[in-house]
Amino acid sequence: MITRIATGTLRHLDSRLSFSIAVPIRDHVEFLETALRSVESQNVAVEVAALDASDDDRAQQILTAHRVPVAYGYHRRDGGQAAAIHDGWAHTSGDIVAWLNVDDFYFRHALDRVAAVFEAQRDVDVVYGHAVHVSEDGDFLGYFPAIDTNPQSLTRGCSVCQPACFVRRRAIEQVGGVNTALHYTMDWDLWLRLHRAGCRFAFLDAPLAVVRIHAATKTMSRAPQRYREIAALLKGAGVSSTSRARTLAAFYRYDLQQQRSSAFDRVAYGLMSFIASLRRRTSSPLVVRGIECWTNQVHGRCRVELPWFGDASDASITVTTDRPVDLAFESGPRAGALATDGTVKLRHDGEDVQGHRYVGRVPIEDGTLSVSLSAERAPWRLLRMRAS
Repeated sequence: MITRIATGTLRHLDSRLSFSIAVPIRDHVEFLETALRSVESQNVAVEVAALDASDDDRAQQILTAHRVPVAYGYHRRDGGQAAAIHDGWAHTSGDIVAWLNVDDFYFRHALDRVAAVFEAQRDVDVVYGHAVHVSEDGDFLGYFPAIDTNPQSLTRGCSVCQPACFVRRRAIEQVGGVNTALHYTMDWDLWLRLHRAGCRFAFLDAPLAVVRIHAATKTMSRAPQRYREIAALLKGAGVSSTSRARTLAAFYRYDLQQQRSSAFDRVAYGLMSFIASLRRRTSSPLVVRGIECWTNQVHGRCRVELPWFGDASDASITVTTDRPVDLAFESGPRAGALATDGTVKLRHDGEDVQGHRYVGRVPIEDGTLSVSLSAERAPWRLLRMRAS
């Protein structure tokens, strides 16, 4: 059961709903500042469960320096991420629950948009939307590529991005919350159980969260336990052995896309990429905001969106493409051509490539950097965009 919500959904709403955000903290404390600033940028009632299992005092110092309302928190060892989330939700009272990892963050007004959907559609249990992938330094890399507006796709892959998903507390209580025995797939498992329980999902066609992609994340670990959890989850969902193997292969290819450390990795990735390219020829690609998912090829015109938490009214941007193009931009009332800025060596899809850089200044509107990019010469790929 699904409802698709257009981007025109009200962002600002005098909502009676409140949010409980569990923030499990263990590693990557250096990113906590941005996560908290993103929570502070919301216009709805929100409380945080700060679940600090880190080995130092930095997280507590950062929390003390911010005005985020911490309804529950600790600084001690715990039973892991899933157990921390379960504990945090149990000690808070918000109508809508979610969790935010310290290296991820929200768009400004994301929770406002989500609250508007929940208020307008009282029978909706789950609201989810788009997420942006950024580098460790915050450079735009693309949109969450596995997104799907139909939750039935969850039997083929995790098509709901975790930090961009919000659930009514009543639905969480109905299915028993997160499975604390899981380490890698507690989000995917939760979405599947909510779907099987008959909960109504609504897809909000707007960017809600930002996910950092870097080598130290659990997702990038390629740990055998992760693949075992995925296989067990799919088997429990009644997925056939052939489909399970296909899904596991897709996850393995994605992992190899990010990092290939051996000759076997490179050969396996080359073969799997060739097979994937054959499949793409017979199916329509998923395109988000003009950017083709998985390849980052731009279809005509694309739009890049990032949250902005600085005080400046405009920002300098550096756009990197895979080939030389005449790059034009539109952002709010401003439009023009970006200036060429030479070439740069960078790491993209696990390989060193030469990118072509273009620079300019764009306005910031309502705490969001939103830039439309186009080039007459096609095709071209957007490798990344940096804003400062």
